[in-house]
Amino acid sequence: MMEEPALRDSEATFQAVIDVAPDLLLVHRDGRVLCVNTTARAALGYGREETVASRRLLDLVHPEDHARLASHLEGLTSPRGRGPSREIRLLRSGGELLPAEIISAPVRFAGQAAIVSSARDITERKQAQVHHLQKDRLTALGALAAGVAHEMGNPLTYVLHNLDLVARSLGARADDCRSAGAVNGAELAAALDELAAALGAARQGTERAQRITRDLATFARGGDQHRSLLDVRAVLKPVLHLVSNEIQRRARLVEDFQAVPLISANEAQLGQVFVNLLVNATQAISEGRAGEHEITVSTETDASGRAVVEVRDTGAGIPEEALRRVFEPFFRARPGSARAGLGLSICHGTVTALGGEISVRSECGRGSVFRVAIPPSDGAIVSSRSSTPLSAARARARILLVDDEPQLGEILGQTLVEHEFYVLSEAREALVRILDGDQFDVILCKLIMPIMTGMDLHAELSRSAPGQADRIVFITGGACTDRARTFLARIPNVRMEKPPSPDELEGLIQGARKRLESPCG
Repeated sequence: MMEEPALRDSEATFQAVIDVAPDLLLVHRDGRVLCVNTTARAALGYGREETVASRRLLDLVHPEDHARLASHLEGLTSPRGRGPSREIRLLRSGGELLPAEIISAPVRFAGQAAIVSSARDITERKQAQVHHLQKDRLTALGALAAGVAHEMGNPLTYVLHNLDLVARSLGARADDCRSAGAVNGAELAAALDELAAALGAARQGTERAQRITRDLATFARGGDQHRSLLDVRAVLKPVLHLVSNEIQRRARLVEDFQAVPLISANEAQLGQVFVNLLVNATQAISEGRAGEHEITVSTETDASGRAVVEVRDTGAGIPEEALRRVFEPFFRARPGSARAGLGLSICHGTVTALGGEISVRSECGRGSVFRVAIPPSDGAIVSSRSSTPLSAARARARILLVDDEPQLGEILGQTLVEHEFYVLSEAREALVRILDGDQFDVILCKLIMPIMTGMDLHAELSRSAPGQADRIVFITGGACTDRARTFLARIPNVRMEKPPSPDELEGLIQGARKRLESPCG
């Protein structure tokens, strides 16, 4: 039997050896902890003066994982002499959970049989798994949103168009009846006015549904890297539509939009920055006291000529010691917050990639201000939002629509009555017609179609009729393949969301004519 001084020396040597290990080491016997290393003491939140030894091993493990630990330790009877590794949740001194991967083996300690368990902190691995899972879910949600936007876009356009036709017809009939002056005519005119009012209400609801589908389509394009000239105020509007319901439950929304320069950015990515900032602002405010709080979204141009967006809340605020770390991945800015993720980190990466800056000011109990400043564009990129005021003189144009859905052609044909308007349902037909000598001022082309896509048409025309390839305006419906995203990021052609409104369409046509040197013959 080992002499007591030698035993103490052996234990001291053992302690010195395990203290340099990077993983948590716990030596235990019969369910009681005999000793732990420095790493374990620090990770579990125990100071040097606190005794971990002699505690029950199960007191350091989440109750729901007790059976997993017992099963793991039973594996020590295997011929290999150690149990298979298991994931368990350790309990820190303050009650917080520490996810760990544990592996154990039999040892001799103080001259008797014992077990040493090595636990590796897998917090970062778990966070990464959660991040990838969230990313996969967001990708799936984006695809679903894009599909919904695509499928809903055209029917809503048909409904709006026909509501307009009926409303105009009813208005004209009501005017005719009033002009007749007859009693029955006046009564009929009043009835027609009531119907027109009902149609107006139906139109407002349909426009709201159309706006929602457009917003979904915009934020479903997360993988699209294409940049265009943007007014940040136009990007903020659909963002505020998307998060308005969440904001209303917590605060009053205040908008203060001053003039800003155009910037060069990807609309979906910049929109996600503003979504994250607004969600962060709402979560800083408790529900049930909306009348006492405000979330203010403002824009201005700073002294350097940059476009500035500020999101200000009157919420809980961020502790001073946390301010310098708010843009770190998975950092919890507020004590007790259950939300830790990549939102603000992604915001920082997106804004800095644009050559901009994102900063935060905050005071506990008085709210926070997140400030985004982005330099103005040099104007080299054609904006998909550019338009010519409808009050400007309109030039008659030759327009070709290439789309495999004939209803859109019917609607646009009634809208574009001032122009020469042609419709083809297949890109192959358009290619043959153009190569045979037919020329157009603007070619509205659906991006993805069966047989021959708009991308294929652009490629063929780039080789054989580059002047006509430059005149293609791609119409996208939200759903977008990897190939389509890569294609759109590579070409300078204007693109617009489907379905375009009459004002957008006319502005685009006149803008396209101005950008191109001269109308075709």
